[in-house]
Amino acid sequence: MAVAIVFDLVAAGVALVCTVAVGTAVHELSHATVLHVAGIPCRFSVFPSREERGPFRAGLSRPLATVTPVTISESVSPWTLRLAAMMPLVLLAPFALVAASTVPNPYEVGDPVWVAASIGWAACALPSPQDFSLLWYPEEAIASHAAETATASQTRS
Repeated sequence: MAVAIVFDLVAAGVALVCTVAVGTAVHELSHATVLHVAGIPCRFSVFPSREERGPFRAGLSRPLATVTPVTISESVSPWTLRLAAMMPLVLLAPFALVAASTVPNPYEVGDPVWVAASIGWAACALPSPQDFSLLWYPEEAIASHAAETATASQTRS
């Protein structure tokens, strides 16, 4: 009996870590999708700080994945950036199926692996502080990025 409990806890922990890793990548890809559709070129990086610290330490103290716009035109609508910032909320779509009683509620199933995986997935749907910053201040982000691009092009000349 005790072995089964330990196995369930270990399996739930592994499921949680794996789900958060995949969910983080999907979170960032949801940003990238909106940016790509809007015609804003962007760069997707996995373990962006890996060179500095090694993959394990980078994974603990740095983002697992990031999306960085390469250029943002001043003509870009602030609403495009707002939509990109909040796009990870689509990760909650599977929970709408639970609410519609189309699929079973993972919390009522009682399997700790499903519970851990669903908690991890829902956590990845939460917008980050940077996402909220972009939601509230997209004009500043556009102006800042345009100024950085202008400075970089002047430096190259």
